[in-house]
Amino acid sequence: MDELQKKYEVDDSFFHRYFVRNAENRFVNNLKRFMLWREGTFHNPKEKLRYVKAFLVEELEDFYEKGRFVLPQIGFSLTTRCTLRCRDCIALSPLFEDRRLGRTFTHIDVTADEFRRELTAIADSVDGIKRLFLHGGEPFLNKDLPEIIECSAKCEKIELVELITNATVVPQEEVLEVIAGHKDKIYLAVNNYSQNPDLRNRLRYEEIIALLKERGIKHPLYSELYWYRQEPLQDQGYTPEKTRHMFAGCWCKHSLQILDGILAICPRASIGMLLGLFDAPAEDIVNLRKCDTSGLRQELLAFYRKDVYAACAYCAPQMDVIPPALQAKN
Repeated sequence: MDELQKKYEVDDSFFHRYFVRNAENRFVNNLKRFMLWREGTFHNPKEKLRYVKAFLVEELEDFYEKGRFVLPQIGFSLTTRCTLRCRDCIALSPLFEDRRLGRTFTHIDVTADEFRRELTAIADSVDGIKRLFLHGGEPFLNKDLPEIIECSAKCEKIELVELITNATVVPQEEVLEVIAGHKDKIYLAVNNYSQNPDLRNRLRYEEIIALLKERGIKHPLYSELYWYRQEPLQDQGYTPEKTRHMFAGCWCKHSLQILDGILAICPRASIGMLLGLFDAPAEDIVNLRKCDTSGLRQELLAFYRKDVYAACAYCAPQMDVIPPALQAKN
């Protein structure tokens, strides 16, 4: 990989955030296509590095020689509301109701029209999107979910769509019908929090999975064996070098989140800015509702080229391993 990076003179952050991530997601998409739909050929996870290196050559050629700009992934937070109050929620959903912030905040539900405009703006500005994540909060709480799923499925530039649920809400019939109508492109990722005994009576796995099987909807079950403790967002007193180091080593930096028209580097940055926990410069975000759509391609490219974000100065290292989905006390 080092030879390829030197050949194209790519700085380290952009190389790993964009090119390596695109190669990794190509591997993931191919594997999911085979495992979920039995399409293509099996890519052995034990040989992931070999596949990624081969895909990396193509990704670099696509960008530098063909001028193609493909987003590795984007995520839309469809609602900040959730059925759980996880103490270490990476989406910070419980903070909307936390009176210690001085006031409570109104939860956000993305409308179908907002979603359509924002996704269209992005799709029109790039040559492809390898993976689109639809999450929350709990996305089944968004009343516009059927239209949002339909819009996602019809976007030809998106390769795969992953809808994520915490398995506490049984999806409505209309939602199931829409997913079933596009079940060759959309799958429902079911987070498994059964390791937490306090939640076992609230989880609806058997009922949900039975409905999905009836309709042939693919539904990988993600076993959440542990989480990392999420410390409050506050100024950590880092030097600029330490802040860059935090960003470079953060697993969450690939979790781009779009919420309320704003694209941010991760859910914590997104919600932190929204709740006024810190200020971020304009270049740290992409405002999809105010940007010049003719220049959005360059804005997105500049966003990927950054090697540090203001939010990183407010994040403590995630070191402590804890059980998943521990519930906050009222």
